[in-house]
Amino acid sequence: MGIMPIAVNVQGDYGYKIVTIEAQKSIEELVEIAVKAVEGILVPEFEKGTEFTAKVHGREEFLDLAMTLEDAKLLEMEAVDIEVKK
Repeated sequence: MGIMPIAVNVQGDYGYKIVTIEAQKSIEELVEIAVKAVEGILVPEFEKGTEFTAKVHGREEFLDLAMTLEDAKLLEMEAVDIEVKK
């Protein structure tokens, strides 16, 4: 599948950002890239050790962070919401 553009919104940010990532990367890696892109710039820094969850926008179930984007069947430009784990 190659490189995929994914729309991500990190908790506390005002809108979605486009992240490009290889389809074989994990959801956890997508979360790390997205958080690094906005933390301390568009959102306050998160406490060290903060855990995150991710889900496709509009869905209730969370994505398995260990799954690859390909295995999660994410589409190009899929909207993914990233939140602090409660």
